[in-house]
Amino acid sequence: MGGNWWLIDRCLCIVIGCCCCRTVAVDLRGYGDSDKPTGIHEYVLDKVVDDVNQLITELGLFIVVFSHVLGTNISVLLGSTVGDF
Repeated sequence: MGGNWWLIDRCLCIVIGCCCCRTVAVDLRGYGDSDKPTGIHEYVLDKVVDDVNQLITELGLFIVVFSHVLGTNISVLLGSTVGDF
């Protein structure tokens, strides 16, 4: 991501983590240390939402999602398709 969003995310995770909550910052596919699939069809919103849903399911935790930029679209779609945990 451009700018200093990573710094804001880090600060938010520290603050939330101090409240006895587990925090997880996710590198979406193609970003940071995540896999980098080839072909633009691998980056459609539905596939990215599936990635996040699989992570949530695997962690087996109660979740609260906060996001910005591209993550906002993912959060809205995730919330409308997944339902209650």
